[in-house]
Amino acid sequence: MTEKTYIIKIGEESTPISITRSDGASIPICNENRDYQEFLKASDEVKTFELAREYTTEGKWAEVRGKRDALLKECDWTQLPDSPKYQDKDWLEYRQALRDITEQTDPFNIVWPVRLEE
Repeated sequence: MTEKTYIIKIGEESTPISITRSDGASIPICNENRDYQEFLKASDEVKTFELAREYTTEGKWAEVRGKRDALLKECDWTQLPDSPKYQDKDWLEYRQALRDITEQTDPFNIVWPVRLEE
């Protein structure tokens, strides 16, 4: 028996949108779909699953902004008046570079600023 391979395509927000068999057949993920029900019954025989992300440009920008926001939050402490890094030129430039991330043109090839040592 040959090994069955399925590619599960994941859309924005980690939502599965379709399953593709190794023979190229696509199965939309929908409980009312008979092919999807057959896939669920046959899943015990599945040996390999491969996740593939399908991003729209808008979805990728949302991911970039989320990462940028998390990086900014990690260094918010540098902006407190009682922090030893308050008004530090390097930290100010790093944070500005993070805020400027969305000025880049390709969300799939972001050049991130190098994180500073604390």
